[in-house]
Amino acid sequence: MNEHEVLAAYDEQIRRDRTPPIPTWVVEDLGRILRQTAPATGRTGAFIGWNDFTGLDDEAIDALIAEQVAYFAQLGRHSEWKHYDYDVPADLSQRLVAAGLHREEAEALVVGDTTAVLEACRAAGRAAGIRVRTALLPDDLPAIAELHSIVWGEDWSWLAAELEQEKAAGPDKIEIYVAEDEATGALMSSAWVRFQPGTDFAGLWGGSTHPDWRRRGAYRALVAVRGEVAADRGVRYLQVDSAPDSQPILKRLGLIRLATTTPHVWRPERAGS
Repeated sequence: MNEHEVLAAYDEQIRRDRTPPIPTWVVEDLGRILRQTAPATGRTGAFIGWNDFTGLDDEAIDALIAEQVAYFAQLGRHSEWKHYDYDVPADLSQRLVAAGLHREEAEALVVGDTTAVLEACRAAGRAAGIRVRTALLPDDLPAIAELHSIVWGEDWSWLAAELEQEKAAGPDKIEIYVAEDEATGALMSSAWVRFQPGTDFAGLWGGSTHPDWRRRGAYRALVAVRGEVAADRGVRYLQVDSAPDSQPILKRLGLIRLATTTPHVWRPERAGS
């Protein structure tokens, strides 16, 4: 896998894609920025994942940032500007913070060839005592939201409604899975995969494992099942915005770190603080 070519393809096909990544969202091309806005019915507000400030002076860049932060505040919902470490100018992250956004923990953009990742999963073997299935039962999405609340230490109850809405709006664009303990039926881990038709990439999202069930192979099992459905659809690459805890697992499965990404967020509870 040529890392430079894959990152260039990711930029063009994913970061600069004007097709809504979630069917209910609206994408606006603002010239220097692509902005995605979620429906007003949920917790999520807006997301910026691509910007091009090449050739602009400091004043112009700060003015564009201020406009988007004002837009986040107008929505009054959790919004995010995702910074990539190769974005320009080099001090863009500092400018986002100075404009009122909160810099969160850095993540890694990791990408792997779908076929190679599946081969690595098969070589690692199937984890014993784990059942992986599609999340179809009425209680599945609330249980996934509760799991995320436990894992991340904050209220994720909103997640159930947003996943339900997303699945209803584009049934073929997201597949949601749970990993359970075969003996007790306890929810061990959950995750989903998003597809962007016409691109070489499928996004692996939401992978979270209950602290009591870590190091049992549940996360790897969810990578495998999502890789299988991606392979069935002819998707060439699997992409993950990976937290530090997941990166060693993904590395063993053949995914390669291409960049560092850092969420810069606007939250209602932080407004004015």
